[in-house]
Amino acid sequence: MKFSLWSRPRAFAARGAALLGVGLAAFTAGAAGAQPAHVARDLDAAVRKAPQARQRVIALLNGSFSPQFARRVRAHGGQVRQQFSALGTVVFDLPGAALAGLAQDPNIRALSPDRPLRAHLDYATAAIGASTALASGIGGAGVSVAVLDTGIAPHPDLTAPTNRIVGWVDLVNNQPAPYDDEGHGTHVAGIIAGNGALARSAGNPRRLNGVAPQANLVGVKVLTSAGTGLASTVIAGLNWCITNQARYGIRVVNLSLGHAPGESFATDPLCQACESATRAGLLVVCAAGNRGRTVASDPNSPIAYRTIDSPGSDPYVLTVGAAKTLFTFDTSDDQVSSYSGRGPTAFDCLLKPDLIAPGNRVASLDANWVAGAGTGYIEMSGTSMACPVAAGAAALLFSQDATLKPGDVKARLTRTAIKVWNPSLNADPVSRGSGYLNVPAALAFKGRVYGGAPSPSMSYANGVVTVHLDQALWGDQALWGDQALWGDQALWADQALWGDQALWADSVLTPDASAWADAFAGNGE
Repeated sequence: MKFSLWSRPRAFAARGAALLGVGLAAFTAGAAGAQPAHVARDLDAAVRKAPQARQRVIALLNGSFSPQFARRVRAHGGQVRQQFSALGTVVFDLPGAALAGLAQDPNIRALSPDRPLRAHLDYATAAIGASTALASGIGGAGVSVAVLDTGIAPHPDLTAPTNRIVGWVDLVNNQPAPYDDEGHGTHVAGIIAGNGALARSAGNPRRLNGVAPQANLVGVKVLTSAGTGLASTVIAGLNWCITNQARYGIRVVNLSLGHAPGESFATDPLCQACESATRAGLLVVCAAGNRGRTVASDPNSPIAYRTIDSPGSDPYVLTVGAAKTLFTFDTSDDQVSSYSGRGPTAFDCLLKPDLIAPGNRVASLDANWVAGAGTGYIEMSGTSMACPVAAGAAALLFSQDATLKPGDVKARLTRTAIKVWNPSLNADPVSRGSGYLNVPAALAFKGRVYGGAPSPSMSYANGVVTVHLDQALWGDQALWGDQALWGDQALWADQALWGDQALWADSVLTPDASAWADAFAGNGE
């Protein structure tokens, strides 16, 4: 098997557009000449199975929401539940059998089910060099990170000596003050911005700082006490962040949550909401997901590829996989965690994750301490923990230079990631992305990009794996050309990385093979 790098400029949006028109569900056929909306396969399947059952649906609109649109939904027996003006998205429910008629509405671009999803330091901060940044005076001051999760409890590491939970909204229970009835969100918040105040007051010798201990936090509760929720609630949280970003100084959004993708990023409503947030100036950092094992409960089971969760499957977000530090400050023995989600992405064949960061047995804040139980700190594992490590790193970069755009920060973090950190580890690019997060190098790097720094796409034909970089978006060819982003060609030269047919066999590259044929055929590519 061979590898090639194709770097002729190409508009990334065109690839998404090519995918958008492929594989429309059969029940939207409609009248001759009509252009029906794209309907996600899992929504199509649900309607076919129970056509009379009511379906909760998320629609991406071609235009803006209007009272006329709401009347058309009601005419089909439905009811609008939520509408997000900043995102061009509306949530409604209606009988499944009525969906075929509504799919003909020219104002609807795509229809998807409201999918259920769930939530996915001392060694961690040392491994990525965050303590060096703090020693140099860069700790995230002036930057707020929005944590869309189970909530944030007022732990001393976040509230002493001053309260850095500067914003709060509860989209689950509508409570006015910050709390966390599950604990996941507080742990995530501590990884981002905990300052170790409780540990120091108790004489704990461990340095339990988060990555950006001077950053502010905005709690957006979108998950229940069981750590579960709906895509529409997360979309509502993203809409709230866009609306309130100036009020609270939000520059980064942390999404340590996700679901298995049901469609291309181009029609996935949660991915599209993340893209809207990116265009609004927010860097969205997402967990890769924890489906990287063939048998989830068996750490010795084979690797499972094409297991990146949505919205980490979107090209414009920063998707983070998990590494394990083995409880040493030295990264030379660190490994990719076996559960960490791996690429390429299921429907669009993007090279994901974008990078990896410590995520295994990370010590951070215990929400139970606020209720009078525990020692104040607990360990958790998962890409949910790796994600806030990278979000904290992004806050450091924004704190260093407030003029940076989301694409600049994503590019700096991926460009400077350590390509080979463990000489005995042969980690393939769809397991470790651009490499291991390296905060000092990212802070020292001054490159900028043109556009949103989308993750590369991949294709496979006749034994050749091709990575498609959009060089027009990476600016100076001398800076971003060819191997500059992904490092030394030697990383790609070892064909053993691509020899496992489990990655590519049986047409698993993408369920919509015709989409790639349409997108790449006849262009000399």
